[in-house]
Amino acid sequence: MESGESKTIFESLNLKPQLFINEVLNSVDDLVDGAFDFFHREALQLLQTDNADRSADLKKSTYHVHHMIQAAFDKRLGMWEKYCLCHCFAVPSDFSSSDPNELINDFPVEDVLDDEVLDVQLDSLRNKLAEVS
Repeated sequence: MESGESKTIFESLNLKPQLFINEVLNSVDDLVDGAFDFFHREALQLLQTDNADRSADLKKSTYHVHHMIQAAFDKRLGMWEKYCLCHCFAVPSDFSSSDPNELINDFPVEDVLDDEVLDVQLDSLRNKLAEVS
């Protein structure tokens, strides 16, 4: 099924795959940023740098490593995003794009709710449970 049709079906069901993917990507970015902020603070404490030049060099080095790792993450997460959109959030071609309310109406809920045999079985199980406890 084409991506436009898949998008329409997901929207009709109030599902937003791209929103999910964006939230994951933002979470990863936040984690990486937080990790490098923590690393920089700890490195400053461990090295006990009072010298402004050493502190600036440490910040510059941390910045370069951060961006190298971020570039690798971005490349891999870009592939993950494509995979998700093509495989995880792809709607099969034989999927019926009918109204979700029609699917609910096709299920005979009344028959299930009015089943006396089921009610008797449930009452029996409740009684047995009450005896045990």
